[in-house]
Amino acid sequence: MSELLRVEDLSIAFGNNQVLKGLSFEVNENEVLGIIGPNGAGKTVLLNILTGILKPDSGRIIYQGEDIAKTKIVERTYMGIGRTFQVPRSFEGMSVYENVMIGGVCGRQMTEKEAGAGADKILAQINMADKRDLLAGTLGLLDRKRLEIGVALASKPRLLLIDEAAGGLTESEVVSIIDIVRGAKEQGVTIIWIEHVLQTMIEGTDRTLCVAEGRNVICGNPRDVMDSPEVHAVYLGTEEDYADEGAGADNDIAKTGTAQALPPQDKTLLEISGLNVLHGDLQAIHDVSMRIERGHIVSIIGANGAGKSTLLNTVMGIHNPAGGTIVFEGDDITGKRTSAIAEKGLAMTPEGSRVFADMTVTENLLMGAYLPAAKKAKTEQLEKVFEMFPVLKEKSEQLASFLSGGQRQMLSIARAIMMNPKVVICDEISLGLAPVVIQDIYAKLKELNEQGLTFILVEQEIKRSLRHSDYSYVMVKGRIVLEGKSSELSRSDVSDAYFGINRFA
Repeated sequence: MSELLRVEDLSIAFGNNQVLKGLSFEVNENEVLGIIGPNGAGKTVLLNILTGILKPDSGRIIYQGEDIAKTKIVERTYMGIGRTFQVPRSFEGMSVYENVMIGGVCGRQMTEKEAGAGADKILAQINMADKRDLLAGTLGLLDRKRLEIGVALASKPRLLLIDEAAGGLTESEVVSIIDIVRGAKEQGVTIIWIEHVLQTMIEGTDRTLCVAEGRNVICGNPRDVMDSPEVHAVYLGTEEDYADEGAGADNDIAKTGTAQALPPQDKTLLEISGLNVLHGDLQAIHDVSMRIERGHIVSIIGANGAGKSTLLNTVMGIHNPAGGTIVFEGDDITGKRTSAIAEKGLAMTPEGSRVFADMTVTENLLMGAYLPAAKKAKTEQLEKVFEMFPVLKEKSEQLASFLSGGQRQMLSIARAIMMNPKVVICDEISLGLAPVVIQDIYAKLKELNEQGLTFILVEQEIKRSLRHSDYSYVMVKGRIVLEGKSSELSRSDVSDAYFGINRFA
């Protein structure tokens, strides 16, 4: 098998932040290479360099025997390098068919007639022939992901770069993406697939490369890589890491919550019992039960597709459960309206630091005080969040669109605090942020927790989740497979639950 791409000692820095540090690997013709690694490992930056969006500070990119490190984006496209993005970028006012045509016209300089003929074949390949004439803006997440791959395939790539196509999808939807990738390989396309959903690496790649802190960790057979001590150390930390935290043992993590001082009858704040959630015919959550104690920080750990966000959305009334109960402070809130649940004292910071980009920081914060009880205390709460997040006060009259990623996340948390909640649910607050920014945000959470606020953290950052929580749950495929006090969960048990290869069989 001949080599198609070789990356040699690739490095890039943004200011003082060294993102890639001598990264090297190769990809053979008609191979699917999977790339995994924690958030901030440099994976998407790598794809941006390979497509020419970013220029490396040093290193070589040898494609078909030629160094293309200085080649322009459009030239790389014509050379047969295509890509998808984490967030699908379709022309929402155009049909599915027209979107795919654009891939051929712009990516390969085809005539409209040639692109049109190829578009119908690709729509069949990505299982969207029946949605040919629908506007892209009306599609659900799975179809937008399929369309994103279809547009890339329309440019007839020799090398296709896929960035987290399975993120946010259900288990059966992930399988459909794997099938599309396999189909592309069968037609001779070489693929580099970055993904957090471990199932895709096991079932959809020939080799898997783990990257951490911009460096190679290990590369090889997907199952061997997933089961390796090196990868487990990347996600969970080493035995020495825990000892360095002053733990004195493999998993001894200091308590952060305030619930220890509360009377026993006041401890349980939120209780979920036997929860089941369906997406159509697919069961996304299976008989999940958990208890959140007042003043605690509780972490819910799991890879993409584990059901974490579905669980949170069900608690907040966005999804209706098929069975089970959700009780908050003794009141059954199962299936209640989201606004009614928020009024009782539950707030949520959604994944992706979602803010109102065209509104000022202050206007965003005041949006968190729209409920009657919150309106009464909005002046006091505004002073509180400005004291806790001084950077937001400095930028109070600035549009949120001009904030950095870390500042947007702070704004999202502060907006939730404006509701004067009893529980704040944080969905992937570290996603895409630099380590120093994440450290600052977690320090703010600890400060709020010490003031009595209860947190539910959904994270892929396992080490950080365990170190900053009182109790943890590990989810795999919609089920709780492990739970316990964070200080008592052994590293090996968490590793087996999170990476258990037999779960992907």
